Amino acid sequence: MQQDTLFVSATDVPSTVPALPSVDIYGPVHRGLRWALTSLLTQMGTTDFADGAQAAETLDDLEGVLYLCASHLAHENRHIHPAIARRRPELAARLDAEHVEHERAIDGLRKASARVAAASPADVVALGRALYLLYATFVGENLVHMTEEETVVQPLLDASYDPAELHALEGQIVGSIGPEEMAAFTKVMVPGNGRDFRVAMLSGAKAAMPPEAFRALLRSCRPNLSEADWIDLTTRLEVAV
Repeated sequence: MQQDTLFVSATDVPSTVPALPSVDIYGPVHRGLRWALTSLLTQMGTTDFADGAQAAETLDDLEGVLYLCASHLAHENRHIHPAIARRRPELAARLDAEHVEHERAIDGLRKASARVAAASPADVVALGRALYLLYATFVGENLVHMTEEETVVQPLLDASYDPAELHALEGQIVGSIGPEEMAAFTKVMVPGNGRDFRVAMLSGAKAAMPPEAFRALLRSCRPNLSEADWIDLTTRLEVAV
């Protein structure tokens, strides 16, 4: 049985130029999740948990990120892991086990967040610090896991399926995402990806949505873009917001 090394070290510099994915199943959504995870980590580190308003905002943002992480795990479990299992069942089983651990971590963070929300003034700062450290560990584990998926699993998918099959798989995933869930992912994928991807992603949304609903979606992305990025996006989409 072939064993995969599901650990990527920063010292493992490739000696040749790596091949780009034929269909990048993981990349765009992972960039969005990395942006969301690390932005919240910075925010949580600067939160004064003794300040009720600051704490409530951070806890609400944490729930938003955990929602995205849980949703992403569910889509991978439902769509990508069966495709892996058809070629490498032992690798799929290992990934399934890692996802179970991530699901447990999400549950643990929600419980820790609830303790902070219900804490007395005497305890809230200590519990906020504990939550921050727990979340920092969660972020680190997720960053490593996503890199493993992009460097180990994506090449396996490329070797096992042709581009048409991978486009169909990608279509199944996108088609299973509801409007509210898609809006939540869009808010992190737009700032987390480059300009060309933003335009491509939102061009599809523009074609599918009523004009005012699309402008509202676009406005929700504005706070997380620089002025130059915002001008580039709205100009290329030909939308006045």
